[in-house]
Amino acid sequence: MIFWRHSPLGILALMLLCGGDGLADIAGRRYGTIRLPFNTGKSWAGSAAMFGGSFIFAAVFVLLFAALGNYTLANTLPHSLLAIAAVTLAATLVEALPLPDVDNLTVTATALLTGYWLL
Repeated sequence: MIFWRHSPLGILALMLLCGGDGLADIAGRRYGTIRLPFNTGKSWAGSAAMFGGSFIFAAVFVLLFAALGNYTLANTLPHSLLAIAAVTLAATLVEALPLPDVDNLTVTATALLTGYWLL
Protein backbone atom coordinates (compact mmCIF):
# COMPACT_ATOMS: atom_id res chain seq x y z
CA MET A 1 0.00 0.00 0.00
CA ILE A 2 2.93 2.32 0.63
CA PHE A 3 4.20 1.99 -2.94
CA TRP A 4 0.87 1.68 -4.77
CA ARG A 5 0.40 4.19 -7.59
CA HIS A 6 3.27 6.59 -7.33
CA SER A 7 6.07 4.05 -7.49
CA PRO A 8 6.79 1.29 -9.97
CA LEU A 9 7.56 -1.03 -7.04
CA GLY A 10 3.98 -1.34 -5.86
CA ILE A 11 2.66 -1.98 -9.34
CA LEU A 12 5.46 -4.44 -10.02
CA ALA A 13 4.75 -6.42 -6.83
CA LEU A 14 1.01 -6.45 -7.49
CA MET A 15 1.45 -7.65 -11.07
CA LEU A 16 3.74 -10.46 -9.92
CA LEU A 17 0.98 -11.72 -7.69
CA CYS A 18 -1.95 -11.07 -10.03
CA GLY A 19 -0.43 -11.93 -13.37
CA GLY A 20 2.31 -14.32 -12.44
CA ASP A 21 1.23 -16.25 -9.38
CA GLY A 22 -2.33 -16.66 -10.63
CA LEU A 23 -1.19 -17.88 -14.03
CA ALA A 24 1.36 -20.21 -12.40
CA ASP A 25 -1.40 -21.96 -10.48
CA ILE A 26 -3.53 -22.46 -13.59
CA ALA A 27 -0.64 -23.62 -15.80
CA GLY A 28 0.83 -25.80 -13.07
CA ARG A 29 -2.44 -27.64 -12.48
CA ARG A 30 -3.14 -28.10 -16.17
CA TYR A 31 0.30 -28.74 -17.67
CA GLY A 32 2.49 -29.39 -14.64
CA THR A 33 3.44 -33.01 -15.11
CA ILE A 34 7.19 -32.45 -14.64
CA ARG A 35 7.87 -31.33 -11.08
CA LEU A 36 10.72 -29.23 -9.76
CA PRO A 37 13.43 -31.41 -8.21
CA PHE A 38 13.62 -29.35 -5.00
CA ASN A 39 9.87 -28.80 -4.57
CA THR A 40 7.51 -31.49 -5.82
CA GLY A 41 4.53 -29.25 -5.11
CA LYS A 42 5.58 -26.98 -7.99
CA SER A 43 6.15 -27.69 -11.67
CA TRP A 44 8.33 -26.36 -14.46
CA ALA A 45 5.21 -25.32 -16.36
CA GLY A 46 3.93 -23.33 -13.39
CA SER A 47 7.29 -21.65 -12.88
CA ALA A 48 7.53 -20.76 -16.57
CA ALA A 49 4.02 -19.32 -16.42
CA MET A 50 4.96 -17.39 -13.28
CA PHE A 51 7.92 -15.82 -15.04
CA GLY A 52 6.15 -15.12 -18.33
CA GLY A 53 2.92 -13.83 -16.84
CA SER A 54 4.74 -11.73 -14.27
CA PHE A 55 7.03 -10.16 -16.83
CA ILE A 56 4.25 -9.33 -19.29
CA PHE A 57 1.85 -7.95 -16.68
CA ALA A 58 4.58 -6.03 -14.85
CA ALA A 59 6.12 -4.53 -17.98
CA VAL A 60 2.77 -3.43 -19.39
CA PHE A 61 1.47 -1.87 -16.19
CA VAL A 62 4.74 -0.31 -15.01
CA LEU A 63 5.15 1.34 -18.42
CA LEU A 64 1.46 2.29 -18.61
CA PHE A 65 1.50 4.04 -15.23
CA ALA A 66 4.74 5.80 -16.20
CA ALA A 67 3.15 6.96 -19.46
CA LEU A 68 0.13 8.24 -17.52
CA GLY A 69 2.47 10.40 -15.44
CA ASN A 70 2.17 8.64 -12.09
CA TYR A 71 5.96 8.46 -11.84
CA THR A 72 9.08 8.84 -13.97
CA LEU A 73 11.23 5.81 -14.66
CA ALA A 74 14.77 6.40 -13.50
CA ASN A 75 16.32 4.54 -16.42
CA THR A 76 15.94 4.03 -20.14
CA LEU A 77 13.27 1.69 -21.49
CA PRO A 78 15.67 -1.22 -22.24
CA HIS A 79 17.24 -0.91 -18.77
CA SER A 80 13.79 -0.78 -17.14
CA LEU A 81 12.66 -3.89 -19.02
CA LEU A 82 15.85 -5.71 -18.05
CA ALA A 83 15.33 -4.69 -14.41
CA ILE A 84 11.72 -5.92 -14.54
CA ALA A 85 12.96 -9.23 -15.98
CA ALA A 86 15.54 -9.57 -13.20
CA VAL A 87 12.96 -8.83 -10.50
CA THR A 88 10.58 -11.30 -12.12
CA LEU A 89 13.27 -13.99 -12.20
CA ALA A 90 14.12 -13.43 -8.54
CA ALA A 91 10.44 -13.61 -7.57
CA THR A 92 9.96 -16.76 -9.65
CA LEU A 93 12.87 -18.44 -7.91
CA VAL A 94 11.54 -17.48 -4.49
CA GLU A 95 8.04 -18.64 -5.41
CA ALA A 96 9.44 -22.05 -6.36
CA LEU A 97 11.00 -22.60 -2.93
CA PRO A 98 9.32 -25.14 -0.64
CA LEU A 99 7.83 -22.52 1.69
CA PRO A 100 4.16 -23.48 2.01
CA ASP A 101 1.56 -20.77 2.57
CA VAL A 102 3.97 -17.83 2.65
CA ASP A 103 4.80 -17.47 -1.03
CA ASN A 104 2.60 -14.37 -1.44
CA LEU A 105 4.59 -12.65 1.29
CA THR A 106 8.00 -13.80 0.06
CA VAL A 107 7.24 -12.95 -3.59
CA THR A 108 6.09 -9.46 -2.59
CA ALA A 109 9.11 -8.89 -0.35
CA THR A 110 11.46 -10.13 -3.07
CA ALA A 111 9.83 -7.86 -5.65
CA LEU A 112 10.09 -4.83 -3.39
CA LEU A 113 13.70 -5.47 -2.36
CA THR A 114 15.09 -6.34 -5.78
CA GLY A 115 12.94 -3.68 -7.46
CA TYR A 116 14.20 -1.03 -5.06
CA TRP A 117 17.75 -2.08 -5.85
CA LEU A 118 17.32 -2.34 -9.65
CA LEU A 119 14.65 0.19 -10.58
